[in-house]
Amino acid sequence: MSLQGSPPLVLDVGNRRTEKRVAAACALLVAGAAAFISLNTVPANVSMVASIAIALSAAAVALAGFRNAGWIDGHRRIRRIVWQTDGRWCLIGPALGQVEGILCGDSRVGAGYAWLRWDVQPPQFGRGAVRRVLLVAGDVSEPDLRRLVMRLRIDGALRPPERSAPPEVTANP
Repeated sequence: MSLQGSPPLVLDVGNRRTEKRVAAACALLVAGAAAFISLNTVPANVSMVASIAIALSAAAVALAGFRNAGWIDGHRRIRRIVWQTDGRWCLIGPALGQVEGILCGDSRVGAGYAWLRWDVQPPQFGRGAVRRVLLVAGDVSEPDLRRLVMRLRIDGALRPPERSAPPEVTANP
């Protein structure tokens, strides 16, 4: 539920550079790990070519996954988020159109960032009914991000992270 009497919060989130940077860093990490592993497991006479092919394939798969999630420019990317006065969330994008989403309780906010997850109603793209957005200062205007974080905290829309109790230590007699 949104705050009583508050205007709708409209965020233009089409240009999220941080998500692209995270996707590129993960693809490079996956490619490096694949190259390292293949150099140590493939015979020496084919190791360089095979290692390059495996690294490029691994990076392509990682980037395809991020594109499928909407983190790299594509038709599944969320372009605009609207938090209505009645608490409903509308997600707008080329493939989504305008759909209603339910904010998941495991979304997180902090000083200068918001990691938001929604269950999309009705489910879009088969089993991919959860949409994620990482918002960082610079990807959206700082006043909009601050307003979003404050409204989420005041509204209580996010549940605190679950903390496990430390294991009980018992003395052996």
